[in-house]
Amino acid sequence: MTEIMLVSHSLNLAKAALKLAKEMNPNKSVVHICAGINDGIDFGTSTIEIKEKLSNILKNNDALIIYDLGSSLMNVKLAIKMLENKHNNLIKILKAPFLEGLLLSILYNNENITIEELKNKVELETKEHFK
Repeated sequence: MTEIMLVSHSLNLAKAALKLAKEMNPNKSVVHICAGINDGIDFGTSTIEIKEKLSNILKNNDALIIYDLGSSLMNVKLAIKMLENKHNNLIKILKAPFLEGLLLSILYNNENITIEELKNKVELETKEHFK
């Protein structure tokens, strides 16, 4: 099953979003949080922390990344480049609103769906909601 990684400027925001998503759909999706800097005390994202968490996920699985703001995306892309294209086919970045993307990713994620199918399904559904 695809593992999900939340990248957020705020540890509190990421934890609250995950709590809500798990309450609404408590499936077995594994969700990693990469949020805040200085152990989540301050706002921001760390390219190095993103790279390290991605490296750990990619040892056994693929990773769908959900991010909150544009600078989070910038750090995600830089972290992926730092992986030197070793795992690019195992990483997908979701283009969907943060909370809705998380909720739907957890809802649709299962052993029978590929990361590409999961990404496309969530993006299509969120796109329909935000026309």
